Order: sequence, then structure tokens, then C-alpha cells
Amino acid sequence: MKMKKLFTACLISLGIAANAQQGNVVNGDFESWSMTTIYEYPDLWSNSNVEEWRGVAGVEKSTDATVGTYSVKLRSAINPNNDTIFGYVYHGSVGSMGPDGGISYTSTFDEVTFDYQSDLPIGDTMYLFVIRFNGGSMTEMLVLPAAYGTHSTWQSNSISLSNTSQDELFLGFVLGDPMTGEATTPGSFAMVDNVMLKNGGSAATNVPDPSFESWSSQSYEGPDDWFTLNDILSGIGSENCNKSTDAHTGMYAAELTTIFAPMFGDTIPGFISMGPINMMGGGGSPFLPLAYDANPTLFSGAYKYTPVNGDQGIIYLEFYNNGSVVGSSVQYLSATAGYQTFSNALSLTMTPDSAQLVAGSGDNPGSVLLIDNFEFSGGNVSVFENVSEIEMYPNPASDYFIMRIDEEYSYEIYSMEGRRVANQTGLLGWESVDVSDLASGKYIVKINTARTSINKSLIVE
Repeated sequence: MKMKKLFTACLISLGIAANAQQGNVVNGDFESWSMTTIYEYPDLWSNSNVEEWRGVAGVEKSTDATVGTYSVKLRSAINPNNDTIFGYVYHGSVGSMGPDGGISYTSTFDEVTFDYQSDLPIGDTMYLFVIRFNGGSMTEMLVLPAAYGTHSTWQSNSISLSNTSQDELFLGFVLGDPMTGEATTPGSFAMVDNVMLKNGGSAATNVPDPSFESWSSQSYEGPDDWFTLNDILSGIGSENCNKSTDAHTGMYAAELTTIFAPMFGDTIPGFISMGPINMMGGGGSPFLPLAYDANPTLFSGAYKYTPVNGDQGIIYLEFYNNGSVVGSSVQYLSATAGYQTFSNALSLTMTPDSAQLVAGSGDNPGSVLLIDNFEFSGGNVSVFENVSEIEMYPNPASDYFIMRIDEEYSYEIYSMEGRRVANQTGLLGWESVDVSDLASGKYIVKINTARTSINKSLIVE
């Protein structure tokens, strides 16, 4: 399904109580933002993380190395769109028809050596690319098996080549067969280190960063306790939810922009969600609702909208009980000269158990929606006078995180697919939570006390 059609049909989920308000919107004034790292990449090697980011890293930095501090790990995995991604690194350039140039390299070499580890099932292979160019034309192209099988300790490999001259060289490693497009088995990997070019057994001029020592990270900024598409789009430098100082009140607002992303070949509206985003949700909405059990009588906020070609934005809210709609509000958005406020009356037929909230920037690239001051009020939405302070750190966490609440509580941890991965009840005070078995990524920690439920975002590294 095209992304434009998919996202246009999606609803965005509403969170539970804020730290000090029963049934209100967490960070509804968009004042709190944090940076999240989504992947690391080798600076001097072109790589799949930067060029084909699909939500899962195909290239990882490893501290298990034979030379220096790091090696590169090429891996195969299933991404949020249920596609198999595979890792690659190379020196050179690639056009629409494949490799079309190399780095400047005039030394003579007849051998490529490297160290590797691998976990590649039968039929899976890591390949070495060696392509020579002279005067801008390709004169030799070799795609050679470089690693296969399972090797939990470092192995050395040597691949002999013809002694052929070149003025440009393309050299790279890739999981799977790039000639047929056949990907490796999800979960398989190969690690590479200490790449050397030799001539007659002696070291020739080497390629840049042959032991993968230089790395950088790709991060994005997002509003705390909200979910956006930035974790996917940041990898291609196209985030469409950004912090804006053009706020209705306070310092910041959330700015949603409809973009065209060439990598996906489609228009992607700016969306924001207070619930997890499940891109593997099939034909339904990828935005998952969270539990909500208050009975507000008013939904208010502010927006400023600059549409392109008569576009229309939307702020959409629905409450559910056992899957049936028990209350709703919809705000269709047209162009505004400045911020426009709204206060929409809510009439719930019964207490909800969940809710969804939509804010979307429209279908036409260039349409921009600013939102601020989302709030519920009335009914049993209230401010506690003495709410226990909730501490949760470190965040991001790797092996564990610690919580402290000065009243009895329980917690549940949910993955971005809405699957409960951990829970515990009957807690009081300090609690150390083991997350060493959880995959790296973003999670929701739902904390329950006798008076409220609170959702907090957790990053596991």
C-alpha cells in the first residue's frame, strides 16, 4: 500500500494521565523534547544505514575487533514494513543502475585480505565487490563469495585477483547476492575488520579507514511522550515533525510538514501520536491506542495551518469502550493567518477504555501544521494536589532501569507493536527493572497507582 494512502487513513493514539493531571494530555503543550539516536554509521564508508534507512540498522558498530577498537557488523533483519533489510559498506559511488564510479586509486594490487566472523545459515553468503574503472569506464567487475557458515571467532580470508590497473576503485562488502537481489536470512550477520590490499604479498596503498575506526551517529529530536515518523524519516534526513519556536504559548510547538520522500516514492503527511506506531499492522491503523478511562467534557487546543493547493489538515479524536465509539471530536483545518484556538465539547455515552487522537498536516507536499496547548478538561479530569514524584532512570537504558514511587504501584512494558513484554505488581519505593533481554528500541512503560495511570517512554540500547 502506498504510504500516502496508508498514513492518510491512520489515527493517532491518545496517552493517559500526566504526572500531575488525571486524564489530561501528557506534554500537550509540546514544551519537552529529547534527542534519540537511531543508528551509528562508519564515516568513511558509504553504507546501507545512511543510503537505505528502513527503520532497522543493517550496519552496526562492534567493539569485537582484530585491529583497533571497532569492526563493522553487517546484518539482515525484518524492518517495520515487514521487508528484509541487509547491510552493506563500500568505497565508491552508486547510481540508478548500480556502481558507476570508485575512489581515486592507482596502486597495483592482486589480493584483498580481511578478517571476519559470521553466522550465515546454509545458502547465505557475504560477498566482496571489486570493480575497477579506467577513464570513467568500468573495466572489471568481480562479485566474490567472502564469508559463509558460522564462525564465532575471527577468521582470516584472502581473495586473489588479477593484477589489473585502474584509476578508480570500487570496493565493498554486502550480505546477500546483489546481482540477483536475494537477501540473507533475517537474524544472520557477518563482521569485517582489517581490510588490506596487497600486491605480491606486500601491502599496497590501503582504502580509507580499513579497520572501521571512525563512526558517527544519526539522531532526531522528538516531543517527549509522543510518537512520530521521525524514527523512520530521520535516517534519510527528512523528519516531518519538528520543534518550532513559533508557539501559541510557552517556548515551543510541534510543527508537522507533509513531504515527498524519494526513497519511498510517495507523499508522507506529518503525523504525531501519543501511542506506539506499528508499521506491521497490516491493513489497519499502524497507530495503536492506549488505555484511557477519564470522562472529559472539553477538548481544546491551538493550531496554525499553511496548506498547499487547498490542502486540508485534521485534528481528530475518538473515545472507545470495548471497541465501540463512545465519544468523538473532529476539527478540519483550513488556512489561518495566525494561531486559531478551538474548544470542542465532548459528550461521552459511557466511560471509555481507550482513545485515539489525530493531528495531520494534509496530503500535499509543503503543507505545514503547527499545534500547541492540547488539553482535556471538565468531567473527572482533575489536578492532584499531592501526586507522588515518579523517578525512572537511566533512560536510555541498556541492562536495567530504576523506578521510585512513594505509593504502591505496578508497571507494564509494551513494545511498539503493542505487545506486553514485562510486568510486575505490588511494588513500593525503589524497583530495579531488568531489560537486558529486550531488543534495542523504543518502549512504553505504563505505571499504575491507585489514583492514576501514567505512560512513560523508554529507550533500550
